[in-house]
Amino acid sequence: MLLVCISGAFGQPNSAYYVSTAGSDSNPGTQTAPWRTVQHAADTARAGCTVNVRGGVYEELVSINASGNASDGYVTLRSYPGETATLDAEHLTPAGRSGILTIHNQSYVRIEGLEIRNFRTAEHRLAPLGISVTGAGSHIELLKNNVHHIENNFPGRDAPGSGGNGFGIAVYGTDAKTPITDLIIDGNEVHHLKTGSSESLVVNGNVTNFRITHNVVHDNNNIGIDVIGFERTAPDPAVDQARDGVVSGNLVYNITSRGNPAYRNDESSDGIYVDGGTRILIEQNVIHNVDFGI
Repeated sequence: MLLVCISGAFGQPNSAYYVSTAGSDSNPGTQTAPWRTVQHAADTARAGCTVNVRGGVYEELVSINASGNASDGYVTLRSYPGETATLDAEHLTPAGRSGILTIHNQSYVRIEGLEIRNFRTAEHRLAPLGISVTGAGSHIELLKNNVHHIENNFPGRDAPGSGGNGFGIAVYGTDAKTPITDLIIDGNEVHHLKTGSSESLVVNGNVTNFRITHNVVHDNNNIGIDVIGFERTAPDPAVDQARDGVVSGNLVYNITSRGNPAYRNDESSDGIYVDGGTRILIEQNVIHNVDFGI
């Protein structure tokens, strides 16, 4: 059965829900009686719903577990207009590869205007992420989010690149049959990251028809924007390659691996890196104070 965003008297459409630090998950999620946790809203929202998260700090990891669709619309999670909702993982620990906000095998999802911050580890086997998109899906939009202080501080080994992994925004197409497609990453700020051997903003594997535009990526200790192929992200080598994308209008600066525990004094980080991707248009970006430009 297809669920859509209907709630209220006589089944009339109710396309907006609300979350507040002063709310309760036993409330109906209205503007006057909001929920308390972002995850409860994410578990309830369906196609056509917009979840408005009021300003404040929410100490939780959030997974989007529903898709929108072309006829009913997106599942949208956003900061309430004029306010900033913050997902803060300061006191949380990654469990394996963990995102503060995770989208897995979903489509027609929009994440807009959130601050996502403070996810740290010093263990090689753990990987913290700000926003993690994995599996398959289409029409995913990551818009105007502020992702910062995601850190893997593992000290590394003797060889450059042997450190742990951490990511600001990472989209991994891990399904061999169905890609992540029609992806928009626009207007985000991704900064003050310690990514170890990994990247600040990355698309990897079976990802196609994407746009990485108007983002500001800065003050990170490894690669700024990366388009990757052939890392065995998707189990079929024929599709294990991010492709047919645009990287345009981004500002990338203060990117260096010097001092990164995974690289020590190596200065080998790129502002924009096509690392196995193909058919990528790179245009109108501004890149400065990086180890390598493009």
